[in-house]
Amino acid sequence: MKSTNKTYKKELKEQIIEQYNTGRYTYKDLAIKYGILNPSLIARWVLGYNGSNKTAHRGKGGVTMKGRKTTLEERVEVVKYLIETEIDYHKTSKKFKVSYQQVYQWYQKYLVKGVEGLIDRRGIKKQKHELEENEILRRENERLRRALELSQAEIEVLKKNEELEEKAHLAELDIKNSMKP
Repeated sequence: MKSTNKTYKKELKEQIIEQYNTGRYTYKDLAIKYGILNPSLIARWVLGYNGSNKTAHRGKGGVTMKGRKTTLEERVEVVKYLIETEIDYHKTSKKFKVSYQQVYQWYQKYLVKGVEGLIDRRGIKKQKHELEENEILRRENERLRRALELSQAEIEVLKKNEELEEKAHLAELDIKNSMKP
């Protein structure tokens, strides 16, 4: 069985990329819509268009961005600029020196939660007064479970220590008994 690679016109690729960049479609959605068997092909087009080095796309080269910390104000400014440029992820990522993927994620969070979605909540636990009752109970249950495991481990260590001390004592008695004439 001989297979041939299907080729797609540049205009169609650009149309699909533009639709993806609106944030309303996934790669899979667009593959179904346009009858493309492999959604990862669309992903390669998008990455190539946006200048990523994660693709074999031979178009204009992109800039590899190293992750950097950003403030809430910067993220808001990035999303605002993105909207002003009619959702041009590539241009926005280059201007603000952040990755295309990061711009995309911020925009998606902004669409769902507004500016509140752009707040970096990594590593921040909710305070007790912010939790629902079932979450408080779940945390307390987990704390008690860990305490129980620690106490059981401590008991096991003490038992093992007693056994070793008893064996050492018996061995000492055997040595003393064997030394008697």
